[in-house]
Amino acid sequence: MIIKRLSLTNYKSIKTATLQFSDKLNCIVGGNGTGKTNLLDSIYILSFTRSYQYLPDSLIIHHDEPMAIVSGEYQREDGQEESLFLGLSRGKSKKLKRNKKEYTQMSDHIGLFPLVMIAPSDINLIRGGSAERRSFMDQILCQESRVYLNAAKGYKNLLEQRNSLLKQQMGLDLSLIEILNQQMSTYAEQITAFRNEWIDRISPIFHSYYSAITNDRECVKLKYATSIGIEQPTTEDFLTAWNNSLQEDLACGYTRVGPHRDDLIMLIDDFLIRKIGSEGQNKSYMVALKLAQYSLLCRLHPDNLPILLLDDIFDKLDEERVQKIVELVSDARFGQIFLSDTNRKYLDQILKGLPVEAYTLLKAEDGNFIDITPER
Repeated sequence: MIIKRLSLTNYKSIKTATLQFSDKLNCIVGGNGTGKTNLLDSIYILSFTRSYQYLPDSLIIHHDEPMAIVSGEYQREDGQEESLFLGLSRGKSKKLKRNKKEYTQMSDHIGLFPLVMIAPSDINLIRGGSAERRSFMDQILCQESRVYLNAAKGYKNLLEQRNSLLKQQMGLDLSLIEILNQQMSTYAEQITAFRNEWIDRISPIFHSYYSAITNDRECVKLKYATSIGIEQPTTEDFLTAWNNSLQEDLACGYTRVGPHRDDLIMLIDDFLIRKIGSEGQNKSYMVALKLAQYSLLCRLHPDNLPILLLDDIFDKLDEERVQKIVELVSDARFGQIFLSDTNRKYLDQILKGLPVEAYTLLKAEDGNFIDITPER
């Protein structure tokens, strides 16, 4: 998948921009607050229909403007051309069109334009709570599998109904809880099975990338921990857990166990990396995990390589680790790449071995972008 052209109107700090991109490498250089991240985020939102920072639409639209528009022209590996149009209006639902046809459900779009982004905020996956890590797993698996996407949506809807019933102080019909438990258990088993299988697939790739970046300095591991304490739970396991915790759930007013309370355990040398990891180790961990995610998507879509967005990826890394990452992303296995940085040091290192035809270099200034690619 390649985005050939991008047009923006009132997107965050970017008042207006129309840009054309290289099929391989696109570099954006500029100081903090100049619009580099906003440009990458506009590409991200076309794939996922939401900002990478989970911002509400009102904060995506530029200042006091009534609406924002993002449109992109794409080309698939087989040469097929596609167009996307996303309109955001204050006080109204967003509209997404693919080839001028509007979606009735935004979820139908997820996974069709595969993309992976690595950004400074990814450190929250390590330092934040389990909700961030569950969201990370869900985002990946929803891109990979329509079955998982439907299971996650179904479970979420039923969970909201169950929690609403649990909040009732009077006249609670326990038979309704039992019906919801039965329906939720099927989805719960599917979700945990998908997550366990994903851990098995991504772990060796993640370990390989981390070893390459750090020269085998540490041993890293990913583990999936279910909130009911059973590694491969069945529908019966969930029914038992919900029945056993019903009184506590009623007291709290919400469902205390289930896939919505599971966690992704991130270890380095058998310790939680969030407790002992240095800034360089944390950054290396996240880069390796995201590159492993990219590799999995490539295996699922060999004829439709994902777009890779790298936002300020070199910050907090030493020269040796930067060099390793540069070597990794320069591999032919990667498709179109967008890379932002605050200075030219590492960008020039990447570009010096490439023909001018292989990249585009943009300079960001106050929401504007100037093409400074050397003359071809």
